[in-house]
Amino acid sequence: MQKDWKGKTVDEVATQPAPEWLIEGVLPEHGTSLLYGKSGVGKSFVSAYVAYAVFTGQSWHGHPVKRGGVVYVATEGIDGLGMRFSALRQRAGTPPRSPVNRGAW
Repeated sequence: MQKDWKGKTVDEVATQPAPEWLIEGVLPEHGTSLLYGKSGVGKSFVSAYVAYAVFTGQSWHGHPVKRGGVVYVATEGIDGLGMRFSALRQRAGTPPRSPVNRGAW
């Protein structure tokens, strides 16, 4: 640990400004988030749907979304990813093409 590191007091933490959201009340714009659960419950689909919502700016389950760039890293490999993206397209539609979107959707 660095010697110049200084933690924050409870008062400093309590008076911090409210977070800015990518997905209002669900996904903060800054920081780290974690999605976890048992195998087969739909984590990959949820993460793709969240990425789609941020990429398009479309609401996510009624929550307003701030549009932004997305990089989707398929840590489980690409097997089955096509099926997930096809299901996502059926549910949410195909997003518009852009320089960021190289046609993966």
